[in-house]
Amino acid sequence: MQNKRDMYYSKIEKARRILGLGKKATLGEIKKAYRDLVKKNHPDRHSEEDKAIYDRKIARINQAYEELMAYVAQFEISFEKDIVEQYDPEKPIRRFKGDWLGQ
Repeated sequence: MQNKRDMYYSKIEKARRILGLGKKATLGEIKKAYRDLVKKNHPDRHSEEDKAIYDRKIARINQAYEELMAYVAQFEISFEKDIVEQYDPEKPIRRFKGDWLGQ
């Protein structure tokens, strides 16, 4: 049985596969893949008989994109939080070995 962490990461992997991305995809690559897939699979670009199929495809693409963007945002927020927590205005900034600003 998978734990929650493994289930979460398998969901992210599935989202990457849907968008056709690798593990090291950049934010720009994610957005470009999403736009290209939406253009290609938009229901209005296909016949009435196939509209239901493409509606489902678009729903899967949108869900995958939202999951990946939430994953990216989570890391951006935690990264910014780490930077803010590490900043100490009372501590001098070290430029070079043995060289402190303000001294």
